[in-house]
Amino acid sequence: AIAYKLGTYINEYERNIIQDKLQLRTVVTNRLLEISESDDDKVALKALELLGKASDLFTERSEITITHKNSDELRDAIKDRIRTLMQMNTIDVTPKAERLANGLDDGQTEIIDV
Repeated sequence: AIAYKLGTYINEYERNIIQDKLQLRTVVTNRLLEISESDDDKVALKALELLGKASDLFTERSEITITHKNSDELRDAIKDRIRTLMQMNTIDVTPKAERLANGLDDGQTEIIDV
């Protein structure tokens, strides 16, 4: 019962917020229409710009180009990428005793990232 009352309260609160927002939008739009009739061109232009933005006349658009590849091209691209990544993270796994015996150990780090 408490959850139902809380849900009802929240829904009523949300409706009030939406109504308030719509009323505010109407007031602002009407005021901008009044300002757009100003004798000052700069002020009128700004009011018209804001009206245009409010009505989504000036939305920025981005163009996205998608190139489709067939499965063989994708497979080859993935294999190339894996080869590249594997070559970037080379780890020296030669045991230290073997490096000492071969004269390879110079006292530096044991793991080498290239």
